[in-house]
Amino acid sequence: MVGVSALNNFVYLWEARLHLLADEFEAAIAALHAVRSMQPFARYNFHESLVDLEIGYCLVRQGHFSLAATQVSSAMDVDLGGLHDDDKLVAAWTRLKILEAVPELGDARSASDTLNVLRNEFVASCEDLRVALNGLGSHAHITKPMVIHPKAVR
Repeated sequence: MVGVSALNNFVYLWEARLHLLADEFEAAIAALHAVRSMQPFARYNFHESLVDLEIGYCLVRQGHFSLAATQVSSAMDVDLGGLHDDDKLVAAWTRLKILEAVPELGDARSASDTLNVLRNEFVASCEDLRVALNGLGSHAHITKPMVIHPKAVR
């Protein structure tokens, strides 16, 4: 039953992240705050500091740089290595975008390097998965992942 509850909570987390991706930052902030009170979440998919970074990103995008700095100050250096690979990638990208807007919070070059390492690891793990699945038979619909959204991580 815990698994079903966790899945329900993830729906709300995904909804909050959809608001973020749609540039609906007020709605995203409200939804991310609401998600904090929901339990359970798998440790490898949820971390309070990642939520702080996501809220901070929304604040940066709204031009609230001081509020963003306050929101993320304790989250910028937290080790999120226990998260799933895609969540680590999101966290690294979010940190970089925050640092580009509020440089006094840290070193954007280092954050960019970290993002590149995590991106390469993620792409390699996708390729490993594709190779493993290839052994299961012919699956023409399984292709190299491509992000074609204009806001895609480059």
